[in-house]
Amino acid sequence: MELSRNSIREMVKGQLYRVPGYASLINASRPLRQRLASARYCYSVWLRHLVAAHEGGLQPKLRVVVELGPGDSIGAGLAALLCGADRYVAVDWVRYTNLASNLQVLEDLKDLFANQSPIPGDEEFAGVNPKLKSYAFPNWLIDAPASNSRVQQIRQALAQPMSERSCIRYLAPYNQDDATVARDADFVFSQAVMEHVDDADSLYRATYGWLSPGGIASHVIDYRCHATSSRWNGHWAYTDAAWRLIRGKRPYLLNRMSHSMHRQLLIDCHFDVAIERQVRAASAIQRAELAPRYRGLSNDDLTTRGGLIQAVRR
Repeated sequence: MELSRNSIREMVKGQLYRVPGYASLINASRPLRQRLASARYCYSVWLRHLVAAHEGGLQPKLRVVVELGPGDSIGAGLAALLCGADRYVAVDWVRYTNLASNLQVLEDLKDLFANQSPIPGDEEFAGVNPKLKSYAFPNWLIDAPASNSRVQQIRQALAQPMSERSCIRYLAPYNQDDATVARDADFVFSQAVMEHVDDADSLYRATYGWLSPGGIASHVIDYRCHATSSRWNGHWAYTDAAWRLIRGKRPYLLNRMSHSMHRQLLIDCHFDVAIERQVRAASAIQRAELAPRYRGLSNDDLTTRGGLIQAVRR
């Protein structure tokens, strides 16, 4: 097991979350630039999910769209509404975003769509997946920019997201037993979220229930260590006991699941996996260093640092 300065620091940090008020202090100290993602980033994320599906032969509908773990900004959901979605549901475990602060993101997104701006690619967001064959604006996506009345409706929804007629619903914290999240959703997506969900199986099953037959689940998953190790896949070298120290009382960290594990969970939930894209990297650890729990990892998993899985509800 690796026991570096980095891992010791993370163990200490995990234990600090046991101190009352520490988590709130950390969240309050996050810089505004980190707490509110740029409109261009949200525009890129949303369109990448849609275009990747289109490139793979899927034709997603956008009547009801659900996003898992939007975090600091619901900008990707606002982009979905500007693309013609009737309703957007944001599901999160910790309440990070202030919906009113998304008003400027909405205005910037409106301009990006009106100008049919190209999708920001690697020159601007090198670490964002999935990669696309073309970053040109997808003309097939929308016939015309959102009307002024539609934009005004979205503005009002940001102020009153829980009203019955609102086109936005924001649930945070989310209870996985809440069966009223969505019914007959067309598209569920997440961006670097599912690696943090402790009970991924239950959430995948929940999303299956929210989607209508033929609906699409689109997940970009980051399998890296997220700073818990000095090596990108060093988190698979920690024993369960060491990982418990690193996790401490953090509300979430990593579930340490590999690409094939996520894929199998979706299949077990009766999804048909339609599209897979894996981002490769040479393993930074030797197989002999793997913790007992991960000694069965395939070479394919051990060298997959990120991926896209798009699956269709039967």
